[in-house]
Amino acid sequence: METTMSMYSMCKRILLFLIIGLSGGITLLSQNQYNVWYFGNGAGLDFSSGVPVPLTNGQINTLDGCAVISDPEDGRLLFYTDGVTVWDATHRPMPNGNDLKGHSTSAQSALIVPNPGDTNIFYVFTAGAGFYHTANDPNNGVRYSVVNMQLNGGRGDVVEKNIELLERGRGVEMLNATRHCNGRDYWVVAHELESNRFFMYLVTPGGITDSVITSIGSVLSRDLGTQSVGKFSPNGKMLAVTTPGEQTLELYDFDNASGRLLNYRLIASDWYYYGPEFSPDNSKLYVASLARLTEPDFLYQFDLNAGDIQAIRNSRYQLHREEGRWDGAQCQLGPDNRIYVSFRSRYRLGVINFPNVEGAGANYQHNGVQLAGRTTSYGLPNLINADLPKAQSEILNISFNISASSSTLTVGETVTYNIIICNTSHIEVRNVTVSYSLPLGMTDISGGSSTVVISQIPAGECDTLIVQARLDATLPEGQQLTTCVALIDALPAGCVLPDSSCTTLTVAEAPTDTGEIDYTFHILPGCPGMTDRTHVLFNSRRHTDTIISILFDGSDARYFRYGGTSPISFVVRPTIDQRIPIIVHRVRSGPMSTIMRLITAKNDTFRVRIVTSAKASTTPFLNLSEIRLGSRTGTVDTCVIVTNISGQVVTIIDSVWMRAGKGFVIMTNPSLPIVLGSGVSTTLCFQVSNPENGLNDTVTLGAMEAVQFCPHCLHHPIIINTLSPGPAGLAITDEVSSENSFDLFVRPNPIAELGIIECTFVQSGNATVEILDRVGRSVMTIIDDRVEQGHHFLMFDPSNLPSGGYLVYVNQGDRSATHPILILR
Repeated sequence: METTMSMYSMCKRILLFLIIGLSGGITLLSQNQYNVWYFGNGAGLDFSSGVPVPLTNGQINTLDGCAVISDPEDGRLLFYTDGVTVWDATHRPMPNGNDLKGHSTSAQSALIVPNPGDTNIFYVFTAGAGFYHTANDPNNGVRYSVVNMQLNGGRGDVVEKNIELLERGRGVEMLNATRHCNGRDYWVVAHELESNRFFMYLVTPGGITDSVITSIGSVLSRDLGTQSVGKFSPNGKMLAVTTPGEQTLELYDFDNASGRLLNYRLIASDWYYYGPEFSPDNSKLYVASLARLTEPDFLYQFDLNAGDIQAIRNSRYQLHREEGRWDGAQCQLGPDNRIYVSFRSRYRLGVINFPNVEGAGANYQHNGVQLAGRTTSYGLPNLINADLPKAQSEILNISFNISASSSTLTVGETVTYNIIICNTSHIEVRNVTVSYSLPLGMTDISGGSSTVVISQIPAGECDTLIVQARLDATLPEGQQLTTCVALIDALPAGCVLPDSSCTTLTVAEAPTDTGEIDYTFHILPGCPGMTDRTHVLFNSRRHTDTIISILFDGSDARYFRYGGTSPISFVVRPTIDQRIPIIVHRVRSGPMSTIMRLITAKNDTFRVRIVTSAKASTTPFLNLSEIRLGSRTGTVDTCVIVTNISGQVVTIIDSVWMRAGKGFVIMTNPSLPIVLGSGVSTTLCFQVSNPENGLNDTVTLGAMEAVQFCPHCLHHPIIINTLSPGPAGLAITDEVSSENSFDLFVRPNPIAELGIIECTFVQSGNATVEILDRVGRSVMTIIDDRVEQGHHFLMFDPSNLPSGGYLVYVNQGDRSATHPILILR
């Protein structure tokens, strides 16, 4: 079996009884709704034991059509009707259950269809009789009434009655139903008089929708076509139509996705065909006749697998001949897989014992089931064959469920989701499209897309998708993480009901210093915004593995983050000591500790305790010369001499230049780190913006230094004055006022991903907000437009800028301000 994503593991042929209780999909598990029958002249049968047992307590007394329904779970009788009266399980008429617009002489006077979304609601469809031409013509068209079984003490009440679908005089006596291919909804068929138009009404959880109309087949005339009978095959793919007045037996294919009929075939037009029925395996068509006056009636079998239409006609086999006056019959498939035949005015029903078998092997018994003194009429209960227990319905029943390998999860842990999709249909399902969604904070480590297409699942088989996810975000303890899977589509097209299944995990408290610590690593305390590059010794001990994620736990975890590039992919090999570069970034200095967890592709976790215990020193180890700008203004390139005045080796590891007063300073040289022996000097060059003639100011070099491998965080003041210039540069830019009237802040700083500039504009008007590089060039424009007075939060993405020092520059009119920032990757 193939899917669009190779990262999933597929497990096929899971036994269906293992997933009977799974959520999602529609599965017809309990099919006892036709265990009890009432029909004819007080006749009845109970199939609950597996064999039909006569019942004599029914109140029905009808010449023709009727319907009955039981509880699908336990087979308990709910109610029955002749299309005029509705009787409850105590055999009393329901409240408001009289005067329905069916008729005792209508071939399919009534049909009961459950509401697919509410087990207490049923629709009673009725079709009036239609062969009289008088002022009292009983052709009441096609209507429906609504029964609510929650009312009348659970015995039911008719809450709506005789709602018109086909108006009076337009309908024939045809009523039957089958399942939509989605396995949930129903199609109900009716036919218009004096036309060839079939009406298909779709019954959904929302009620009865507008009909699908198909013009096909013969026109049913007012004089001869009113007694037309329709019967769907158990698989819902064929409709047989008999019209005794027209002497026709017709067969249609049915698209139970669209509701349309097609491929009309006239099987026979030589006798008074009346009561059609299909074999359970849909291979045979049986039909009884309703001959006039003293002509004989017959029971025939047609083999639908015989070949072309002529071969089907030639396959006609006579199972029975009945002599008498209008002794015609209807046929109905029973819950025991046998077909029952009700020739009129008899104390027994005929039975076709093996209806799937060709010819005499079908074994018709004319005196098959005795009725304990009650008698038959023409009709038997009008049932939905697709809902019989052994019906091989061509509907899609897809059950699916998602479950997790754990009920709790902590940061860095992984969980395995098992998504089971089962095809409980009798047909193959293709291109099953499933989509799953993970909550925020969880990362799919299976790879690929969250939408998966399974090319095929044979009838009665299952597939399993395995998805692995990791919790990467630090979330509050107890927070619920819900992951859902949705069934989107499948073939046959239009037959899938979108559905979903979800499972929920709980965020557990993340362990800090508990459990085994694999390594302890002491890092430099550093200065805020600095990054340590170091190596940690690893050995996977068991197998080649790959470090795929680095996380931090503990109360100080928020001050640490991994400073390297993503995605992380360090290969660790067994039995080999390897020094892996781990770049750790801190946002503050001072004593701190955290647990760094390095998670591997094979679900190993290395735990490393990181300790930074040395305090930053304030002892000056460097001497920096003053800067003499003289009377120059604007941007000036200049340098400063740095001398190591300690008696030890000093290493300048990193630097941040800050301005205590107005203007800004950007360092352009040197390349760090610089190692200075005792008494050794070096020159650091940078730019300084001097906005006014004669300005005195102070620049601070903030440096992380190592003195004989001992870390220090030092701030060195550099005096800028108006004395005669020392090392000089050129003034390049125009004068810029640096009065800071913006309350300018940048968060976070250093910036790894998104930055936020917080700025207050004292007046409305045009403003510019830019990011400048070390030499004062604009590398990003954030705003160059009118702004309104007040406090603003401006978000920017520095992902296209190289790591290093920059300035946020804000200007509005004669006011400007700068703020140094550091961008890290």
